[in-house]
Amino acid sequence: FGIVPDDGPNHGGEATTGENSATQHGGRKDSGPLETEMVLRHAVDETELTVVVSVNAIFLDVKKAASERLRSNEILTKGRLVRRNGSGGYLAYKDIDSIKEVRE
Repeated sequence: FGIVPDDGPNHGGEATTGENSATQHGGRKDSGPLETEMVLRHAVDETELTVVVSVNAIFLDVKKAASERLRSNEILTKGRLVRRNGSGGYLAYKDIDSIKEVRE
């Protein structure tokens, strides 16, 4: 999955994301991970950005975390998180979709 501008997936601002790996913070061992690390990968130039969000986050939370790391609101206004489909295109996640089941 990744990030593409709202004007479509073929306009050079595409990004795909790599991993979503759970990490535990706060010293609570029996309750499972509280946060997860997500690697956002640009589809064209393959640059990466890693963000940490709650395991209960939605994709809007991921975009907000990326916006903070980049110090830019552009991803919030123009970006979309997407995944590659079987035919080489992209399918966008909705901002309200949960990240729980996403691994790549």
